[in-house]
Amino acid sequence: PHRRPLMYRIFMPDASPAAIAVALPHGVSYCWDAGQCRLRYGWIGGFIDPMPVWKGNGNGLAKIIGNKFWIAPESFPIRIGRALVKVEFKGYRKVQGHPEFHYTVNGLDVYERITALPSGLGLTRHFRIPDIRQPVYFQLGQGEINAEANNGVAVLPAEKARAFIVTHRHHHGK
Repeated sequence: PHRRPLMYRIFMPDASPAAIAVALPHGVSYCWDAGQCRLRYGWIGGFIDPMPVWKGNGNGLAKIIGNKFWIAPESFPIRIGRALVKVEFKGYRKVQGHPEFHYTVNGLDVYERITALPSGLGLTRHFRIPDIRQPVYFQLGQGEINAEANNGVAVLPAEKARAFIVTHRHHHGK
């Protein structure tokens, strides 16, 4: 029973070699992919079994303990303008014990901090894009309903995109 949030840089399934596994309070965890600058999936239950990586010959992956409740769409979630998305990981800092990931999308700074819902049944993603001057298109995951979304894409005007929240809930029986 370690204090959470806990962070491991470790090889994870369905992520680039630059994966970071984070265990949050309430038994919620997620995989952040620093190579692709995005959240890959969230799961509920335990955390990870690192033994396949530690005892492997460099090709082992950590085993997820629990059940995935959210998996990211294949495409990068944020689009700014019409240009192809170019992302670059800039690192992270701890904010109230949680990592806040810093990356750029087409040269624009994006900050993302992920916390557990108070109920423990999902994730809340806190985004900041301080210098945004144009609309942001955000790709939601499967099964996520948002009144403002069109074909799973939410369009945020620049003033809303400076700071916004996206929630991924765990739905029992799915």
